[in-house]
Amino acid sequence: MSGFLDQKDGAKTIGLNDRNSPNRQRFTIAHELGHAFLHASKPLYFDEALKFRNKISEEGTQLEEIEANLFAAELLMPQNFLESDFEEIVWFDIDDSKDIQELADKYQVSQQAMTIRLGYLELL
Repeated sequence: MSGFLDQKDGAKTIGLNDRNSPNRQRFTIAHELGHAFLHASKPLYFDEALKFRNKISEEGTQLEEIEANLFAAELLMPQNFLESDFEEIVWFDIDDSKDIQELADKYQVSQQAMTIRLGYLELL
């Protein structure tokens, strides 16, 4: 389990797995904030994508998970910031993981999260 969201009596609590990398923890917090803002009616939220890594959760096919992931991605890797970064890049090699890793490091996210985000924004 990477994290959970507990919403009751007007209080919201996000729990994290402290064994995860700092980048993973940041994404988990942002993801759980997405649930807090977008899915406030659910009192306890153990994300299946976070609780049990399985084929469905990894593919992000559940609507609430997709929404929370998009929320987290926009919070951590805002579209306008990434577009601005790309305007300053003279040459970006999609096949060179070093280029993507540099952007991932700048935004303190995983290379996988950055790759997905760039693909979603059609910047790749």
